Formats: sequence, structure tokens, C-alpha cells
Amino acid sequence: MGNLLSQYFANFYLSKFDHWLKEIKKIKYYYRYCDDIVILSNNKQYLRDIFEEIRKYLDINLKLKIKSNFQIFPTNIRGIDFVGYKHFHTYVKLRKSIKQRFKKMLKDNYNQKSINSYNGWLKHGNCINLKNKYLNHEQERSNQKVR
Repeated sequence: MGNLLSQYFANFYLSKFDHWLKEIKKIKYYYRYCDDIVILSNNKQYLRDIFEEIRKYLDINLKLKIKSNFQIFPTNIRGIDFVGYKHFHTYVKLRKSIKQRFKKMLKDNYNQKSINSYNGWLKHGNCINLKNKYLNHEQERSNQKVR
């Protein structure tokens, strides 16, 4: 997550950029968290064109460069990996690396504080099967140890 001030400064520095995209460019499906940006459209050429405008705006107005690993792709199959989740049209899954860390914590370092933290992650996605499979099983195992 980095330093909390980094998040604040990113929001402060990019706020005019946000307004430009939403109010001037009228982009309806624009999402940003710190320096991660998602723009949705069903028109690939539109996305390429707006990307070029964004690149110029950031370079001229904010002296920022876009990393070379940006992507324009259809989201209906692979979803969007954004803020810890994999977002699809009708559901949201927990990012694979977070799910793997969750399972590792349950196996190697089971503790209630970590479980509470992961519960926070799980409640914001469609993770009921993951929760039932691992948390209910682990809580039963924990209760058996206490008896």
C-alpha cells in the first residue's frame, strides 16, 4: 500500500486530471485508485484515441509519463485486475495472489487478526465459496484444538 501520504498526494495531484476526464472529456466509466486507472468502453478505437489524449495531457500539464505496460483489452473474458480484486461484468473475485496468501496464512500462521483482515477482503467480493471452504473448515479445526 505504501506510505499514506503517497495516496493523498496522488489524489491531490491528479484531481484536475480526474475532472478533465469526467467533465470535459465526458468519460462515463473512469475509475482511479492512486495511480491505477481503468476506463471502460466497448469501442477499442475510442480507447486508443482517449489514451493518446491522456498521454498528452499528463505529459504537458502534470509532467507525468505513462508506464509502458498499459493495456487495452476486452474485459468480458479476462476481467479487470484492480484494487485487489478481479472484476467481471456480473461478479467480483479476490485476486489470485491474495487468495494464495490467505490459504498460506491459514496453513502456516493461523491467527484471528489475520483472519479478520482477510474477512474484510472476502466480504467485498463474490467469495462465499472461498470463505465457506477455508474459513469454516479452519474454524472447525481451531475449535477441535480447544476441546
